[in-house]
Amino acid sequence: MYEGNYLDAVRAFQKAVSIDPTDREVLGLLTTVYDSIGEKQLAVKTKVRMQTLNVSFSKKKEVEVPSIKNDLRALANSYYNRGLYDSAVVCYSLHLMNNRDDTAAIFYMANAYFYNKEYPKAIENYELLLSKDRNRADAYNLMGVSYLRLNDYLKAREQFRQSVLKDEKFAASYFSLGEVHYALEDFRLAQVNLEKAYELLPNDKEVLLLLAKIYKQTKQREKALGTYEKLMQIDTKSASLTYEIASLYFDAKDYEKAKTYYLKALQIEKNPNINAGLGSVYLNQKMYKEALEQLNIAAKVFTEKKELLYQAAFAANQCKEYKTAEAYAAQAFALDPKYKNAILELAYACHALRKRKEAKKYEQMASVL
Repeated sequence: MYEGNYLDAVRAFQKAVSIDPTDREVLGLLTTVYDSIGEKQLAVKTKVRMQTLNVSFSKKKEVEVPSIKNDLRALANSYYNRGLYDSAVVCYSLHLMNNRDDTAAIFYMANAYFYNKEYPKAIENYELLLSKDRNRADAYNLMGVSYLRLNDYLKAREQFRQSVLKDEKFAASYFSLGEVHYALEDFRLAQVNLEKAYELLPNDKEVLLLLAKIYKQTKQREKALGTYEKLMQIDTKSASLTYEIASLYFDAKDYEKAKTYYLKALQIEKNPNINAGLGSVYLNQKMYKEALEQLNIAAKVFTEKKELLYQAAFAANQCKEYKTAEAYAAQAFALDPKYKNAILELAYACHALRKRKEAKKYEQMASVL
């Protein structure tokens, strides 16, 4: 205690009390230790024990004395609840030396390791817990998440499977299985498990986001739109969700709806990706002036995107801004000397600028591609 090793002191004093529960000197020192580490509730509990002993001795009869058997676990829980996981682990470990079958302590110690990102130790303790209680769906799930954090997808998958076998309504494990299958690019099983998670957690944002992403990647446009619309009901001011809906309408060639959502997204957030999408919509609607305005904004940021630069060149040529068109087309050409669309826009701009020699050169390049 005087060396400041308070947790070891707690264990030693508790062991002393277990040998002689009436030793008031030890209880006094234990109270001092609890006060030193800021554990007022445990300090008060120990003082009450001392007072009860005083009453017991003065009345010469048995009086019920508060137990301190689980004080180390209570101390561990206090650290755990305050996010002091290193100290929580120490206390749980000391408690478990004399209470090896306390599955609650094992579980929270495993969680403390998990939150500290010490995943191998977390797994070791979840396994210890499961050796004593095989029906813990929550432990299987958290062990699976630990493997997931270690990028061991196959072992993670097995733990999540065990979790849903133990509890078929354990939604978190269905979601985690969806994550694993998605990472393994098994989109069919990812969808199956995420749809089960959705049945159990219909308003969970993470479930809906990953499900929408899978629908979009597997070209299930109507389901993707429905899921993103559901997400929009949860988060009405999300620019990213609005952008995703706009891009789905764009892919479906519903340019009016795409434009509506891109404009809505821009009202929420200034983002060049949104400008690029809106510019593409305007191009398809042959609104070249509006397209060029949006593409100009995006092209200043995405200088390595040849398709975007080509679109900006095309819109500029249609607006008779030939120098601008030449500059954008030249940028795209520099990125890819065999990009035919950019070369054609470069030739068109050069013709308009009466650079006949350059125009002829680019026309010849395009003709052989």
